[in-house]
Amino acid sequence: MPAQIFRSPSPGSRLLTSASAGTYVALQGSAGDWYGILMADGSTGWLSKASVRLLDYQVVSNGSSYGSAGSYPQGTSSAMLTSGQEAILREAYRYLGVRYVWGGNTTDGIDCSGFVKNVFAACGYRLPRTATEQMAWGVEVPRDQLQAGDRLYFGHKSTGYGVTHTGIYIGNDYFIHSSSSNRGVAISRLTEPLYARIFVCARR
Repeated sequence: MPAQIFRSPSPGSRLLTSASAGTYVALQGSAGDWYGILMADGSTGWLSKASVRLLDYQVVSNGSSYGSAGSYPQGTSSAMLTSGQEAILREAYRYLGVRYVWGGNTTDGIDCSGFVKNVFAACGYRLPRTATEQMAWGVEVPRDQLQAGDRLYFGHKSTGYGVTHTGIYIGNDYFIHSSSSNRGVAISRLTEPLYARIFVCARR
């Protein structure tokens, strides 16, 4: 049964929407028997705690010192992200639950590369439109050195199609992406057999 999300922590307040089982949400806080969750427009909605199963991780800053956002030339030797890990993740979470639409570029529907492009653009970083083009920007990050905000790229090397999917790393092997199989923006684990098998590289 879908869980109802309200404007205030009360079933008597305005109903905003309903979330189907398995939908990932980003918690903003709590009040009594309610969790505040981040909505697509940046506001806070409220969901009964009885409807929520908490995952076994938290997204935290790594304590690094960051500079200002900007765009980087193709093939730069500087790390793409020198500021805004938290801003990038917050912007990414705004899209949770947005439906997958191939070629989509808005909160009415979006595909994987459009999602990554929009998130980084909102934080001041300009990226190309397709995943293949995006992969050429920034520096490569080894799998065991991933940090929140790194961009992940996936593909089917044996088919010759190259990079076919992208997402944003959260931490603890979780990443957020717009997925056709999940029917929208959702959180998955990099260790899932599918993603572990088709992982190509990461960029920062």
